[in-house]
Formats: sequence, structure tokens, C-alpha cells
Amino acid sequence: MKEEVSLDVKIESLLGIYSNPKRDSRFHTASVVYICKAYGKPKVADDAKEVYLYGLDEIPFDNLVFDHSEIMRDFFKQNKL
Repeated sequence: MKEEVSLDVKIESLLGIYSNPKRDSRFHTASVVYICKAYGKPKVADDAKEVYLYGLDEIPFDNLVFDHSEIMRDFFKQNKL
């Protein structure tokens, strides 16, 4: 988070490990997803071109890449949001 959007984070728990061979047509990847508390104000850094903040009811699930929609929905389900 620091490298991409200039935020400091504190890891609170593991959400899950995602490994779907069809996730990315270039190669098989696995993602370890943590639930974190973020500190600071997000701003573009490293290779991020833009940073957006969305309300829970404004997240553009259909525009998220790879399996990020699934990850976000799992987070909401686990946290009853």
C-alpha cells in the first residue's frame, strides 16, 4: 500500500488465498489477501496512475479486474457489510 498509494497499513487478519488458473490469461498467480487498517491520505505513487475512494454502495464491481470483485464480495460477506 505504501508503494502504490502512499498509505501505511496495519495487518489485522487474513481474508483468504485466491488461486484461480483462469484469473490472469498471462500466467497462474496466487494472491494472499489481508484485511488491514490504513493510515494517511491516499495519493498516486510508483506505478499507480489514479486513486479513487468509493462509498460501499458505489464500488464499480463490474469494472474491477481479475478476481477483485470476488475478493471484495468475500470481504463484505465476512464483515456483514
